[in-house]
Amino acid sequence: MSNVHINFAESLAKMLPHSIYKIVYSDTTNDISLIVPHSCIYEVILFLRDHQTTQFKILSDITAVDFPDRVNRFEVVYNLLSLRYNIRVTVKTVVNEITSLDSIVTLHNSANWYE
Repeated sequence: MSNVHINFAESLAKMLPHSIYKIVYSDTTNDISLIVPHSCIYEVILFLRDHQTTQFKILSDITAVDFPDRVNRFEVVYNLLSLRYNIRVTVKTVVNEITSLDSIVTLHNSANWYE
């Protein structure tokens, strides 16, 4: 993982201290994953889209993984791209069968297809 990517991820953690549980780096792909509480998903995606230092204007996709043995069995994954800074970020959150997530269609029209 390049120092630029690590510094970027650490700056995100400082700007959103109550909205990011954990940051996961991939040394092989230079990917950054942000683990966030389900209640903060809208806030985090909005920040990533609009903040001057991020500009994640493209939602590549949304997907989910089912882990039946977990209490919060569904891991919902948002893949974002910033063309301005040529960087990708993955935002992940977990929910159970009862918990709902805020829609992000008002932030990214393409989310309508996935939601």
